[in-house]
Amino acid sequence: MITKQVKTIVLCFALMLIGGSVFAGSTAINFQQVNTAEDWNNVVAKAKSNNLNIFVDVYTDWCGYCKMMDRDVFSDTEVGSYFNKNFINVKLDAETTFGEGWAAGYEVTGYPTYIFLDNEESYLGEIGGYNEKASFMKQTSSIVEQASLLPELEKAYNNGSLTKSQKIQYATLMAESDPDLAEKLANEVKGTFGESDYLQSENLDFLINFVSGVEDPIFKYVKNNKSAFVNAHGSEGKDELVGRVYNITLGKAVEEKDPATLKVVTDQVLPVYVDTPDDIPNGVFVTNKLYYANIDDWDGYIKVVESTQGKAGIPQDDFWYVQAYEIIDDYNYEPRIMQVAMGWLDKALSVAADFETYYLYSYGLGIMGDYDGARVKALKAKETARDEDQKAAADDIINMIEEAAAGE
Repeated sequence: MITKQVKTIVLCFALMLIGGSVFAGSTAINFQQVNTAEDWNNVVAKAKSNNLNIFVDVYTDWCGYCKMMDRDVFSDTEVGSYFNKNFINVKLDAETTFGEGWAAGYEVTGYPTYIFLDNEESYLGEIGGYNEKASFMKQTSSIVEQASLLPELEKAYNNGSLTKSQKIQYATLMAESDPDLAEKLANEVKGTFGESDYLQSENLDFLINFVSGVEDPIFKYVKNNKSAFVNAHGSEGKDELVGRVYNITLGKAVEEKDPATLKVVTDQVLPVYVDTPDDIPNGVFVTNKLYYANIDDWDGYIKVVESTQGKAGIPQDDFWYVQAYEIIDDYNYEPRIMQVAMGWLDKALSVAADFETYYLYSYGLGIMGDYDGARVKALKAKETARDEDQKAAADDIINMIEEAAAGE
């Protein structure tokens, strides 16, 4: 639930850069800087002589997330120990002459990007962006596992000798690189699943990757055996799998503009997704709003909101403020619904004429280009500010409104 908060106005955003060297002495991973073709050739030779794979951190000096990974993940002793044992680790600045060409060869478009290669320079996989330690290590393990298992599994597949467990492994590993083959193998296996197959921890990734909707036997099993599945895989495993079904089914409802499929989401998927029955009404409310917003049916969206206020199971604290906040935050490109949101803020003010509501109102009117109205609400926000920070925030938005009105 959204609680009352000041809608932060950001004119431009830059990630804070962490000072100091990007790697020298600051990480537990033993990185080698590569600046030239000769440097790279030395890395490959070293990887071959030590029979190790190659891990390449493609970064830039201005990349805040790159520095955050150095600080939060690569400095971790467990991470460093694993990478130093299993890889030749490389730092490659994508804005050097050599680095730019190397990164382009692997179609790197964002930073940081982490490329995994074998010692013959064959591509094994990659990870992009900032990742928490657990996520980064899980993805790395998956790439390493794929590199070690694929040759054996590919040989067994070509020989027609894949076992059931190998089909599960092969389908999971090929899900991204060859989805048609992966789907074929998955469909062969799913028909043979029994109780133990659904509950084995090593099968969870397969179950999540290949559940295809409410008619899939995987979902049917989880629906009918929710407690057993949670005991085996935890609530997170259940949520990830059922969340996939939720997104698939809601996506189908949106694509087809089909209320019947929407009803499948609310009647069949949500009760499995939501752990507390008392939370289901709010889940239905949120799902219906998502559906109508995504098919651009604003009449339907407004009807859902205005017919739901006051109903049991729907959070009522700051109801109108929360609904307006969501519109201003997510759908401010749509003039009609923005106008409705201003009306909902009027209702919110009739309940509590406080700083947060006036501030949000001012922000919304500013987006709509009503600078006179925005100025009035911003001044009211300043009048109702409860501390110096809120007064400063009100002054900031007043200044922004004046600049925008002046065309600056």
